[in-house]
Amino acid sequence: MNNLHLFGVWLDHRKAKIVELCGDDVSEQEIESNVERHTHATGGTQLGGRAYISAMGASERRLDERRGHEITSFYQAIAKAISRADEIAVLGSGVARGEFIKYLENDSSLGDRVAFTGPSRAMTSPQLVARFKTIFHMDPPRQRGSKDGLSRGVHA
Repeated sequence: MNNLHLFGVWLDHRKAKIVELCGDDVSEQEIESNVERHTHATGGTQLGGRAYISAMGASERRLDERRGHEITSFYQAIAKAISRADEIAVLGSGVARGEFIKYLENDSSLGDRVAFTGPSRAMTSPQLVARFKTIFHMDPPRQRGSKDGLSRGVHA
């Protein structure tokens, strides 16, 4: 078996779980983001018959800008962690996954190494490792009717 560095990334806007598969070795890493939850202002107050929202709008724009910088920093940290990748699979929530793929394509040298991307809910570490092994075709073939993939002999 060749020793390609295969990286699986599961992410949402709160954290990324990274699985590296190289030969028989598996390593895992988690990166927490500093991204604040996105909140919207719920309107302004009436002053002299006009809605007073301009200051609130400016404040919301600053929050959106800061959130954008935090997301970019988060994606940079993930890209740095997977920089040795020969192939990359990306799973996760639709928005974060899409943004990260776009980041890889536009702002890093890793965009052409993305071999797979798809939606996924959060999983445990063993589930993620198994899923990425399946994506990268590293699982041993299972025998029909066997839960563990082991051949079961029929005794007379």
